[in-house]
Amino acid sequence: MNITNDYLEFEKEHNLLELEYRGVYFWYLIRQTLTKDLFFGKDSNFHPDFLAGTKNERRKYIKHIPGQIKQFFDRKQYDILISCVNIERMIQGKLANPHTYFFEEYDFSIKHNTLFTDRWPDKAPEGTNSALMRALLFLYSKYHSVLWKFKKDEKNQINHYLTMFEERFSCSISHDKYMALIDNVVCSFKLMKWYYLRMINNKYRAIFISDSHCIEHYSLIAAARQCKIPTIEYQHGVIGLGDVKYNFLSCRETGNYFPDYLFTYGEFWDSVCSLPEKAQAIAVGSPLFDNSKKEYAHNIMDDKVVVYISTGFIGADLSKHAISFARLTESLGYRIIYKFHPSECKTWRQRYPWLAKAEAELNHIECIDQPVNIYEVLSRAKHVVSVASTVIFEAISFGCKIYIWDKEELKDSFGDIYEEIVNRGYVDLFETENELLSCIKSKVKNDVSEIGGRFYKSGSSANIRRELTLLTKDDYE
Repeated sequence: MNITNDYLEFEKEHNLLELEYRGVYFWYLIRQTLTKDLFFGKDSNFHPDFLAGTKNERRKYIKHIPGQIKQFFDRKQYDILISCVNIERMIQGKLANPHTYFFEEYDFSIKHNTLFTDRWPDKAPEGTNSALMRALLFLYSKYHSVLWKFKKDEKNQINHYLTMFEERFSCSISHDKYMALIDNVVCSFKLMKWYYLRMINNKYRAIFISDSHCIEHYSLIAAARQCKIPTIEYQHGVIGLGDVKYNFLSCRETGNYFPDYLFTYGEFWDSVCSLPEKAQAIAVGSPLFDNSKKEYAHNIMDDKVVVYISTGFIGADLSKHAISFARLTESLGYRIIYKFHPSECKTWRQRYPWLAKAEAELNHIECIDQPVNIYEVLSRAKHVVSVASTVIFEAISFGCKIYIWDKEELKDSFGDIYEEIVNRGYVDLFETENELLSCIKSKVKNDVSEIGGRFYKSGSSANIRRELTLLTKDDYE
């Protein structure tokens, strides 16, 4: 985690989170990409063409514009605006968004704002998405590209800080790439904030967000702050002291585009983040976790089932490891399940062709790229393999045996998570396929009841209802 601390201190020393370009705190918008370049050495969050989108994307969102125009001019008042990406999982026999489905049992008046994404199903409901904003952004970007150019002093200043970044961390980054990125995110932010200011003003008591760390939600948070509407992010993944998205350390007085409240799954997560001073973490739990634990309580775990939990930044290497382990255990009766992250589901056959080939050749490998309920999988599998995912903590709380691939390059980002659960003996570390097999064959199993409740607070549905009721009261300030 030292490199994360060094990075945060670097931000503080040079007051980078207060740097403005055209009235936008641009460093805040690129810090996630910078640190991913630093930690993993790849452009994991950069897409210079995102303003225009692909032809297929444009065809998808154009047909939704009429419904969006209606929503944009809707002046009815609501308790809560829910803004998120349209993610679907099989929940209680039907497809639903795991981060918002529980609102159906509440009596708040709700409006939805679903972010447009190329992973979006064609059946996305009209009038609930950001189609109009995307269309306006496409037009605005053309105007921006003609009339907005970096001034010489602006360009020199940005290059100066990028050079200092390279010198501080002994790395090399493309200045042209980051100049283009800054230009794009500032253009997008200004248009999106303008859009959201007109969409939300005097209409909502609170805004509920799943994953605030994208340009759409940064601009929504900025607009809400200007309108004095409280914003809430609901935890959607692993949080740790090595993750700059949720850590500001000595820069805590900043955080201009961070939500006012972070609803976490449990007290454990509150302790592994360092939020801006104006933000507050509140442990509420997970309705999906609570309900699934009851629903699948009678399932029997199979000691011969090994589930690999993938994620995009390590999926290529992890999938190769899964194949090697499958070949090693081919005659031992083990069944290998490879569960993709949502961002991998549509493209895994192109990204990991070796895995597609192995699934066709080996009868005991199964790849899951459909919107299943991960808790049903966990309730039937004794062994779970991953690197950094909330599924690790869900599996611990379900009573599975957990094995974390001990990759050195992951420790800067997730070192505190390792320290908490590895040193306490809640998980096993492995490097090779043989080491993993030895861990699986070991009959030693630690008692996780002490920490399971810290990961996921009970009574989640009532907890969320109570906190939202307080935030939507007439006398809220």
